[in-house]
Amino acid sequence: MKISIVIPARFASTRLPRKLLLDLAGHPVLYHTWKRASSIHGIDEVLILADYEEVADVAQKFGATVWMTDPQCSSGTERIASVADRFAGDFIINVQGDEPFIDTQLLAAIANDARKGNGDIITAAYRISELSELENPNRVKVVLGHQREALYFSRNPIPFVRDVEKKYWLQYSTFWGHIGVYGYSKSFLQDLPHLPPGILSETEKLEQLQFLEAGKRIHVLEASKPTLGIDTAEDMERARKLLSPS
Repeated sequence: MKISIVIPARFASTRLPRKLLLDLAGHPVLYHTWKRASSIHGIDEVLILADYEEVADVAQKFGATVWMTDPQCSSGTERIASVADRFAGDFIINVQGDEPFIDTQLLAAIANDARKGNGDIITAAYRISELSELENPNRVKVVLGHQREALYFSRNPIPFVRDVEKKYWLQYSTFWGHIGVYGYSKSFLQDLPHLPPGILSETEKLEQLQFLEAGKRIHVLEASKPTLGIDTAEDMERARKLLSPS
């Protein structure tokens, strides 16, 4: 099985303008994501999908292979699906461009899981240990079945622990925080434009719910911790501190 890692690099960002091109330890944020993805053994290609010429120019200068895609694509998955027929890989791992600290061991685990034939879609989650994180609507939660398949995703705390005050919920159930890295079979991506619109996905603004509504199986790997993506100026400050010389 051939495997591609694809990095959708959407230029527009409302919360942190030009974030993919911002300097992080002497290089653009996008460079660090690409560099980590390129370090994984057994991957057949690493590509950046740009929607803006400046992003493409910067990425090409640091050595990346870049394809231009339609700026009107509504999500990274849609952007990848729009050029799915061109990939060398039979399985495609989607890494967002604003993930300069993406866990390379996790990406390798997704690739290994794909080789075992564990479903058309593979993603990851970690155990939530803080109540503040459980209550944070910006942290997507996922409920898992016995075979580690996703049953539902939500911005609300799930599952609901009945007859227990919320401050004690972590003592009564395991809660999982979703990590927004995905692997897809090429056949799933080719079929994506034909999936029916998702009522739940539109309600929660979570694209993965469309896949569940359409009957697709999402296998979930356990990760040790969340990754630090760059969404806000505060995230950028934390990232710079992590990479600053000690």
